[in-house]
Amino acid sequence: EGVLKKIAWLNENGGLAEPLSLDRLKVPLALLSQEHQTKVLMKLRGMASEVQDPNAFLVRECKQVRRGAARPPQEALAEEVERKIAWLNREAGLAAPLEKTRIRVPLLSVHPGHQLQILASLKKDAAEIEDPNAFVVTECRKARKQGKAALQVGRKRKAPAGEEEEGAAAAAAALAAEGEEGQELEGAPAADDAEVLAEDVQALEGAVAADSGEVLVED
Repeated sequence: EGVLKKIAWLNENGGLAEPLSLDRLKVPLALLSQEHQTKVLMKLRGMASEVQDPNAFLVRECKQVRRGAARPPQEALAEEVERKIAWLNREAGLAAPLEKTRIRVPLLSVHPGHQLQILASLKKDAAEIEDPNAFVVTECRKARKQGKAALQVGRKRKAPAGEEEEGAAAAAAALAAEGEEGQELEGAPAADDAEVLAEDVQALEGAVAADSGEVLVED
């Protein structure tokens, strides 16, 4: 079955908060490969109960996939961090196992020392944490914000030119990391979605627009 059938199935059986709109999704989905089209739809299916705006979720997921395709692959987590994650899943009595697909990018966005501190905090408070993956993502975001706050304080002081350049690079990396967590943006305002969709339409200028009845993906 194609994308249209998958969308129809999700609308009827996926338990979505609101129906998927082909008018909103046709262009973002058309910019992805067949494999990625299927993946983002299946991701929505698995997270349906958590997603407040399914159309906005898919628009953002499509944009994240395109961004990822334009960048070189992310570096791997350090072996020590990988071992710690495996140990926590095996021995710490977590409410749910840590999923590297959810926590890898957030962990990579913070200093390696912070990665281990966050995992140690999870171990300490495991009995009280209902969603270990959300805990790790949130703690990584806090660590990045603290790093940016310290950077802003440092900028108020007169620093050598070389240090200012390093600070700017660190800030750029931190801001880029914020865009990696499309999963957690379901509550973003609709105006943001319109802006994303406008970018998608601009990307297709000069190309032949897909017909609304055309099947975008063939399994």
